[in-house]
Amino acid sequence: MELEEVKDYIRKEQPNYSRAEIQDILRIRTKRSLSRVNSTMFWDAVFMGLTVAMLVGVTFIIGLKDKYIISLELIGLAFCLFIHYRIKYRLLNKINFDIDFRNKIEANF
Repeated sequence: MELEEVKDYIRKEQPNYSRAEIQDILRIRTKRSLSRVNSTMFWDAVFMGLTVAMLVGVTFIIGLKDKYIISLELIGLAFCLFIHYRIKYRLLNKINFDIDFRNKIEANF
């Protein structure tokens, strides 16, 4: 089949989904996206922790004059970012899929 034939076939054969099927599709896709975001946030936090540990180690290895101040600033910044990640994680995982999707789908039909 050529590309135009495939496009014509797709245009003619558009599936008709019920509300329940659309709701299930949206719920599954959103849960997958949410798990992907959670995984990315976790690895970002791990990378941030390792980077801060490395930078604190470097300040002590090269013997900077203000190594304690620099180290505390780095640790403070990492702590603030950790709190930010934690708040974002909790807010994302509070989503109630049944209520949110039902209202959104009914509003669109």
